[in-house]
Amino acid sequence: MKKEKTRYPHDVSNPMNIIDLDKPYYKDLLEENKKVVKELKEAADKVEETGYFVYILTNEANEIFFIDVTADLKQRITKLKRRDKLVRQSKVFEKLVYFEKVKDYKEASVKVNIFKKWTMTAKRKLIRKKNPELKDLSDEL
Repeated sequence: MKKEKTRYPHDVSNPMNIIDLDKPYYKDLLEENKKVVKELKEAADKVEETGYFVYILTNEANEIFFIDVTADLKQRITKLKRRDKLVRQSKVFEKLVYFEKVKDYKEASVKVNIFKKWTMTAKRKLIRKKNPELKDLSDEL
């Protein structure tokens, strides 16, 4: 009797036969995954140490505000400024006018949602408490 040819190179009736961890391919894959997990844990630990930033960007005329949260404020500001100049000419956020360090993400997220619901006048009052001249604070990072 001729053996029926299947599209699987291994016996699929037994799940343990599907992956042979002793094969070099799977060993390399496993090592690569361990490295990625280690890098992610290190990044998470770094974020826990540094915390999060609630920040507000504005355009040159101080007419509109962009409010958000990030773990790496300097990198985020650089990306937003570059992206806005290329993509959204009508809403170019050129100045970091407010930032606040917060310990955990949940608290930062709650603050962002609260700030977004405020009126423009209330947002301006908050900003002017820490930055009366509305100067760009990104140089201070």
